[in-house]
Amino acid sequence: MSFADLLGQPVATRILTLALARGQVHHAYRFEGPDGVGKERAAFALAQALVCSEPTSEGLACGACSACRRALSLSPEEPCVPLHPDVILVARGLYSKTLGKAESNGISVQQIREVVMSRAGYSPHEGRAMVFIIRDAHELTVQAANALLKTLEEP
Repeated sequence: MSFADLLGQPVATRILTLALARGQVHHAYRFEGPDGVGKERAAFALAQALVCSEPTSEGLACGACSACRRALSLSPEEPCVPLHPDVILVARGLYSKTLGKAESNGISVQQIREVVMSRAGYSPHEGRAMVFIIRDAHELTVQAANALLKTLEEP
């Protein structure tokens, strides 16, 4: 998936491609808008570019290397989990079996602590960056949002 696949998002595409080309990608981005506008597509396109093992001279994903394919491929065992170890998707109910809790009505503070905070301080396994994609961030509980904010604000 490339940024060319993001239809009707010229401003977002320009901002992200310029950041990649200049090597000045921020530590966090917020993709917002109504359903169906390509928020998650943009997030995965950025993730793919950041983990690509053979990026173009502009810093964009090649789309053909193993890292690019795994960034967009989902695990057969966990259908919402990307196969690339540096692309981590966080969503309501995801990892609930692993964390030993039943699915909740939101993204729990335990998910943020165990899935995001436990990994955020480490170097990426393979790519240039570790990417956390929070699907439907409006479903974060207050405690989870506060924990995530604290993580984002720490140097």
